[in-house]
Amino acid sequence: MKTNKLISVIVLSAMLTAACSKERELEKSVFIPDDTFPELPAYSEWGYNTFGAFYDRLVFISSDYQSPLRVSATADTTYFIFTGVINRPDIEVNKMTLIFAMDNFFPNDYRDLISLHNTWYDLLDPGIKVKIMESDISKNVSLIEGTLNFKRAQNLRVDEQQVETILSGTFDLKAIIDDEPISISEGRFDVGVGTYNFFDFK
Repeated sequence: MKTNKLISVIVLSAMLTAACSKERELEKSVFIPDDTFPELPAYSEWGYNTFGAFYDRLVFISSDYQSPLRVSATADTTYFIFTGVINRPDIEVNKMTLIFAMDNFFPNDYRDLISLHNTWYDLLDPGIKVKIMESDISKNVSLIEGTLNFKRAQNLRVDEQQVETILSGTFDLKAIIDDEPISISEGRFDVGVGTYNFFDFK
């Protein structure tokens, strides 16, 4: 009897380890360079966990050290937080964060993100705000124009269980940032959102 229990525990432990291992694999990034702009990841819809854009002429891109996207839902706002690095040669710490704050979207968990499929947002909509941080210091952003396009949202299942919602799309904007006109162009993302990077603070 004790032997059977021990075998059951070992089998269950192995199954949990395998499931956790699969989920950890999903968090990794796969960088495939764009044919036209090889500094940026090619646009994809496979959950490669990458994003990239030109910040004026500088490259702003996801890194292997932080989750490329975190989604944080509060009672009145949902934040899409893209964190990566910018190849600015004049500073030592090159962390950068681009945040889209939406007042008109209220997901209860990552599964609700599927409703973003084929949706397009004008960033001048009063219900949307854009925030930029460099080295954890907020920049003053006055938006001129911009769009955020969730081209595709799809469910990812492992062993018949949904583990992520993959969001793929594009973004671009022009703004006065710290009194300087800046464009963020050729923005693209392909990221998975699951329990590890969806936060509910409602």
